[in-house]
Amino acid sequence: MGTYRVVGLVVIAAAVGFVAGTQLSTRRQVAAAGAEGCDTCVPVGGPAADTAAAPAIPANPDRPSLVELGSDECQQCQKMQKVLAELEPVLAGKVDVVRVDTDVHTDVVSRFRLRLIPTQVIVDGKGQELWRHEGFIPLDELKAEIDQAVAASATRQGETK
Repeated sequence: MGTYRVVGLVVIAAAVGFVAGTQLSTRRQVAAAGAEGCDTCVPVGGPAADTAAAPAIPANPDRPSLVELGSDECQQCQKMQKVLAELEPVLAGKVDVVRVDTDVHTDVVSRFRLRLIPTQVIVDGKGQELWRHEGFIPLDELKAEIDQAVAASATRQGETK
């Protein structure tokens, strides 16, 4: 083998090792931060897997939306679905709940810069992010965060009028 080929193979091997190490490091950082996800709950991203349009985010320009990004295959995402089912009637008319399956709508993964699923994001009526959480979050904590984000959003809207 020529010197250039050997050097080229070494450079490629180093690049692959660097990328793999970076991905592993990111997963460890997420786990260390206390996000309750599982090892397989890292969204893939890329072109949309389905031709169906992703749900509108925000769902309504007059109020905030809670966006739940997850997968039907993920255990933590399934736990979040139960929390959202309890929370939805309480939020009716105040905050819209938008569920996005990241396995189906993979383009949303890059839009929201997802590192882990489930991820919950609260956006205002203009689509600006107000709050974000990665992993499972219990009902009472999620409700408190929603209340704070909605109050902050209302304050900001009052200042801009």
